[in-house]
Amino acid sequence: MDDYKNQALLVNKLYALNLKKPYLTQEISQLKYAKSYLFSTANIEIGRDSISFLAEKTFKTDDDKKGVMYFFKLDTKNEYGDSKKLYYAAFLNHEKQKELVTNVYFQSGYSGNYMEENKKEDEVIEEILDLVKYKTRKRISGR
Repeated sequence: MDDYKNQALLVNKLYALNLKKPYLTQEISQLKYAKSYLFSTANIEIGRDSISFLAEKTFKTDDDKKGVMYFFKLDTKNEYGDSKKLYYAAFLNHEKQKELVTNVYFQSGYSGNYMEENKKEDEVIEEILDLVKYKTRKRISGR
């Protein structure tokens, strides 16, 4: 259970079998689920690359649904140079507080988003929170 790469897979399989046991949420929090979900397929070299938790932010969508979003930074180093990527996952609040939310409402791309050197982490997080807030907003076209 300690290997973050397998936690989301374990939860998804147990929930698919309707085995939603309370002890599962004692071992795996929503934060741990988000990390596992985002990085389960990422190629991370232990000892060289690192994952940092940046922030947990609550949000409210334009149709009054509340949720929480988790932000992580992946620092990778290789012979071509260093890179920093931002990964994030948003979950709408669940009616059942004792269960993990497994439906991801909004997420970063498969390989994360490159973080520009001239932008602060807080600015990028606020921009992404705006995107998730207005995800369902209808566009008006001039036609």
